[in-house]
Amino acid sequence: MNLEEFRQKLRNSGYSEDQIAEIIAGIEADIDIREYCKVEFNAAQMREIRIGLQHGLYVSEYADSKFSAEQMWVMRYGKETGLDMSIFIGSLCRMITAFIAAQCDISISAYQMLDADQLCEVVLALHDGIDVKDIPVKDLDSLQIHEIILTKREGHDASSLLTRQDDGQYMSAIKMKEVRETLRLEKDLMDVCGPDFNAAQMREIKYGLMEGINVDVYCTRELSGAQMKQVRLGMQIGVDVSIYNDAGKYSAAVMRVIRRGLIEGVHPSMYLTDGMTSSEANDALQHVLNANENVHRSDGEITLSEDYLNQFL
Repeated sequence: MNLEEFRQKLRNSGYSEDQIAEIIAGIEADIDIREYCKVEFNAAQMREIRIGLQHGLYVSEYADSKFSAEQMWVMRYGKETGLDMSIFIGSLCRMITAFIAAQCDISISAYQMLDADQLCEVVLALHDGIDVKDIPVKDLDSLQIHEIILTKREGHDASSLLTRQDDGQYMSAIKMKEVRETLRLEKDLMDVCGPDFNAAQMREIKYGLMEGINVDVYCTRELSGAQMKQVRLGMQIGVDVSIYNDAGKYSAAVMRVIRRGLIEGVHPSMYLTDGMTSSEANDALQHVLNANENVHRSDGEITLSEDYLNQFL
């Protein structure tokens, strides 16, 4: 029987063209195709068995249709690197986790009761040198474990995430994330501020960090908390805060007027003079805004509103 006749016989037996290609590849490689020439193996599974045979492996430990091609790949690679095949049990995720642990010489015998996702979080933490002994992993789901490990990785004390609630349960992963982000924010705040800022100033810097604003623009002890607020609010909406970010020149109240004017497209040079109070600055700005409402310019022509003209008639 030549190869073409053999191909036809395989087709008649229900093999797909991809499966037939793997079988023919095995014949051409001079390996024992009986290990995988079975219709219950798909082409991808056949490929993993074929490669194992070509590499001289004893494939019976994974040549089973209950394993996906991806699981077979992990097991085959494990055999090629000399790992104990008994560690490869369960889902693909668990197999990959066990493979990583074995490659890194991490013992997971104490964590066999965990599900695949929990085990993965633990192994990755151990791989990164993070101590997990104080994490009650058996009582937490993988998302909770993930948040605690992230907290440790960011250099924070994770004990606050492990406080039991009134019902005796640990807080949810979503709540843990909120606590973790608060801890990170507090650390960032201290890194930026140090102990020299007062509570109002630190509050404005904290809000800026929360909003993703470049707080370096106003992180100076010369600005009061109220002045910082006006700079921060201006940065939020994209006005040029350098125009009024001057602690010695403008009070917070005057900064507020300038910020309002910039939002309306009015530069302070159009109404503000040195020594003006915030009330005077506000009146001057309002006068400019009223004038702008009464005088309309379009294509070089000036149109005056009727109310404006009546003031002079």
